[in-house]
Amino acid sequence: VQLRTRRVNELSNYALILSNQIVRSNYFKGENMAKENGVTEELKERDQMKWVCMMNNLQNAAEEVVLAELIYN
Repeated sequence: VQLRTRRVNELSNYALILSNQIVRSNYFKGENMAKENGVTEELKERDQMKWVCMMNNLQNAAEEVVLAELIYN
Protein backbone atom coordinates (compact mmCIF):
# COMPACT_ATOMS: atom_id res chain seq x y z
CA VAL A 1 0.00 0.00 0.00
CA GLN A 2 2.85 2.41 0.83
CA LEU A 3 4.61 1.61 -2.43
CA ARG A 4 1.41 2.23 -4.34
CA THR A 5 0.89 5.56 -2.56
CA ARG A 6 4.48 6.57 -3.27
CA ARG A 7 4.07 5.75 -6.97
CA VAL A 8 0.85 7.74 -7.17
CA ASN A 9 2.62 10.70 -5.57
CA GLU A 10 5.55 10.39 -7.98
CA LEU A 11 3.19 10.30 -10.96
CA SER A 12 1.25 13.27 -9.61
CA ASN A 13 4.46 15.26 -9.20
CA TYR A 14 5.59 14.32 -12.70
CA ALA A 15 2.22 15.34 -14.15
CA LEU A 16 2.41 18.69 -12.35
CA ILE A 17 5.93 19.38 -13.65
CA LEU A 18 4.92 18.41 -17.18
CA SER A 19 1.82 20.58 -16.97
CA ASN A 20 3.89 23.59 -15.88
CA GLN A 21 6.33 23.01 -18.75
CA ILE A 22 3.46 22.84 -21.22
CA VAL A 23 1.92 26.07 -19.94
CA ARG A 24 5.25 27.93 -20.03
CA SER A 25 6.26 26.60 -23.44
CA ASN A 26 2.82 27.26 -24.87
CA TYR A 27 2.88 30.86 -23.66
CA PHE A 28 6.29 31.61 -25.17
CA LYS A 29 5.53 29.80 -28.44
CA GLY A 30 2.28 31.74 -28.76
CA GLU A 31 4.00 35.06 -28.09
CA ASN A 32 6.71 34.35 -30.67
CA MET A 33 4.20 33.15 -33.25
CA ALA A 34 2.10 36.27 -32.74
CA LYS A 35 5.10 38.51 -33.41
CA GLU A 36 6.10 36.48 -36.48
CA ASN A 37 2.57 36.72 -37.91
CA GLY A 38 2.00 40.41 -37.29
CA VAL A 39 -0.59 39.96 -34.55
CA THR A 40 0.10 43.19 -32.70
CA GLU A 41 -1.56 45.53 -30.24
CA GLU A 42 -2.13 47.87 -33.18
CA LEU A 43 -4.16 45.18 -34.93
CA LYS A 44 -6.05 44.58 -31.69
CA GLU A 45 -7.03 48.26 -31.57
CA ARG A 46 -7.95 48.39 -35.26
CA ASP A 47 -9.82 45.10 -35.67
CA GLN A 48 -10.53 43.23 -32.45
CA MET A 49 -12.42 40.38 -34.09
CA LYS A 50 -9.58 39.64 -36.52
CA TRP A 51 -7.06 39.84 -33.66
CA VAL A 52 -9.07 37.38 -31.55
CA CYS A 53 -9.42 34.94 -34.46
CA MET A 54 -5.72 35.11 -35.26
CA MET A 55 -4.70 34.73 -31.61
CA ASN A 56 -6.99 31.71 -31.21
CA ASN A 57 -5.48 30.10 -34.31
CA LEU A 58 -1.94 30.80 -33.12
CA GLN A 59 -2.72 29.53 -29.62
CA ASN A 60 -4.04 26.27 -31.05
CA ALA A 61 -1.00 25.91 -33.29
CA ALA A 62 1.38 26.65 -30.40
CA GLU A 63 -0.38 24.07 -28.26
CA GLU A 64 0.04 21.43 -30.97
CA VAL A 65 3.75 22.21 -31.31
CA VAL A 66 4.31 22.02 -27.54
CA LEU A 67 2.39 18.77 -27.20
CA ALA A 68 4.36 17.28 -30.07
CA GLU A 69 7.65 18.33 -28.48
CA LEU A 70 6.94 17.34 -24.89
CA ILE A 71 4.53 14.43 -25.09
CA TYR A 72 4.31 12.76 -28.48
CA ASN A 73 8.08 12.53 -29.08
